[in-house]
Amino acid sequence: MNLTLLHGEKEILNLGLLPIRQSLTSRRIISMVETKLLTFHLSLSQDIVAMTTDGTSVMACIGKLIPTIQQLCLAHGIQLAVTDVLYPKRQNRNQKQPPTVAEEDDINMESFPVEPEADFLPQNDLDVESEEENLDTGFAVTQADIEDEDVEVSHVHYAGLIDKVRRITRMYRRSPLKNENLQEYVKSDFGSELSLLLDSKTRWNSLLAMLERFCSLKTCIMKSQIDLNSSASIIMEPWEFEGIQHLVDALKPLRFTVEAICRRDATLLTADAALNFAINKLDSANTPIALELNAALRRRILERRTEYSSLLQYLHTGKLEDDTLDEEAFKSITKTRICELVKTLVQRLTPSDQVEAERGEVDVDIEAIEEAPARKKSKTDLQAELAEALGEVEKKAHKARTLDTDRNLLSVIKREISMFEAGGSKGVHLDLAYKYLLVIVPTSVESERVFSSAGYFCNKIRSRLNDDTLCELSFLRSLFQVEASKTKTDDQHQCLNLE
Repeated sequence: MNLTLLHGEKEILNLGLLPIRQSLTSRRIISMVETKLLTFHLSLSQDIVAMTTDGTSVMACIGKLIPTIQQLCLAHGIQLAVTDVLYPKRQNRNQKQPPTVAEEDDINMESFPVEPEADFLPQNDLDVESEEENLDTGFAVTQADIEDEDVEVSHVHYAGLIDKVRRITRMYRRSPLKNENLQEYVKSDFGSELSLLLDSKTRWNSLLAMLERFCSLKTCIMKSQIDLNSSASIIMEPWEFEGIQHLVDALKPLRFTVEAICRRDATLLTADAALNFAINKLDSANTPIALELNAALRRRILERRTEYSSLLQYLHTGKLEDDTLDEEAFKSITKTRICELVKTLVQRLTPSDQVEAERGEVDVDIEAIEEAPARKKSKTDLQAELAEALGEVEKKAHKARTLDTDRNLLSVIKREISMFEAGGSKGVHLDLAYKYLLVIVPTSVESERVFSSAGYFCNKIRSRLNDDTLCELSFLRSLFQVEASKTKTDDQHQCLNLE
């Protein structure tokens, strides 16, 4: 298990890996997280704004047991939306009830499948992106132990088409002579060789890459099949290419959306914008497969998007309903609920003695002046006048600019909302809530990157590392990256100052 802390100006610090040697309950996981945070002098309830996790049942239970906001990974929600349409699970005959939403995340972690024959291909022949690209922009879903028959494409219209594309792709990839014939037409049309791609289990968007390349080489494939006198079973008809193109046009917006929300600077605001972009593009496509994906995506958004996203939208725009967002997928929030959420955030994350500390600074200075030895009577009078003048400073303080920690906090928040909607700036409490919510990340892809980077340390050559050693190496790698980025930024500021 991994803990990654996002703090400050989007600074990402990996707190290390926690070994799991046995099955854990949700309360046990909470205890492990709290113990790990205490080593960094952090409190789960008072210092952590939100926790972004996957949607497994144990993680969903954790969100109900802690006061911290829980955000389920939206990138995995998109994966599940695609899976719902292209890979609907086959119900077991002995299963009486369908799985719950949390159980779906437990068992439905499989990416797009590949035929068993593809395992015999050399590793260099598998057209996948480099590991560094996957760490920076990609989203890899953990592969679960699922039978192959449960993850085969079973869409009524596209199962046969995708299987046909795979068979044609394997035919060219396994035969150098046939591939040479295809590449002659490819070099004539594109100026360089372009190989057909085969989808992989470890990349959720590899199916799109395979179909996209297949459609781009449509003319070359048709010419090559004529030269090779291919059998009718593997010859693609024009209407089949059209169907594949519809699937490509429907999956493209989802791929770009995943890349956008998996960026390190992504927030709940940018996630809403990216998801709304995907919905609009699927609506405009107006094809059967696009409409199915659109419905599945809306359903997954409703499951994973929280009311804190709506609160952040309100604090960002000052409107209860944003006309640019889809009303069905992005539910609005009431003013009463806004007040309650802001009050909860401020009371939980803001120290109760902050106001007293700020007000006490002036009082201490006044007492020090009063206790100073008076050499002359006129000096004492001046000190009294100065103390009175300093006391007036405290009285003139604007009440809306200080944190109110008494029972009137809710009424203060309501007044701030009224001023904010009237065109004024956000008050102290609204501004605090806005800054807190901007820290929440929409995906758990940072932890996936940590798991991938752990492979640099623990590999076949270095396979006897202790758990604590691997945890410390992972933490130090992240720490050095943060320090390096700070040093680079400081150098840039120094150059600007010298100029």
